[in-house]
Amino acid sequence: MAPDTLLHPREQLAQSVLRMLTAGLSSALTLFAPRRMGKTEFLVKDLMPLAENNGWRVFYYSFMGDDAGEIAKAFPIALQCQPMAQQNRGQDRRADQAANVADAATP
Repeated sequence: MAPDTLLHPREQLAQSVLRMLTAGLSSALTLFAPRRMGKTEFLVKDLMPLAENNGWRVFYYSFMGDDAGEIAKAFPIALQCQPMAQQNRGQDRRADQAANVADAATP
């Protein structure tokens, strides 16, 4: 696949968002912008790889799909998976904390 020549990496923004989440200044992120402005691309190509490389468990799901029950199946599976960076480095404290938070939120 040819590289995307229209992609404008936003590494500094991704680093700022990850620092905010890591420091506990926020527990969630919401991106607002009109359609096709790069929100998903930022998450998938900038923020997700950076977070995984720092030991975070990352789960992305698009709610634009047809089957509303898909997320009910996909989310528990995602919680059981380890990111590639974690597999390469062993257990990471932040990933364990994220799993504990997710477990506590599960009814």
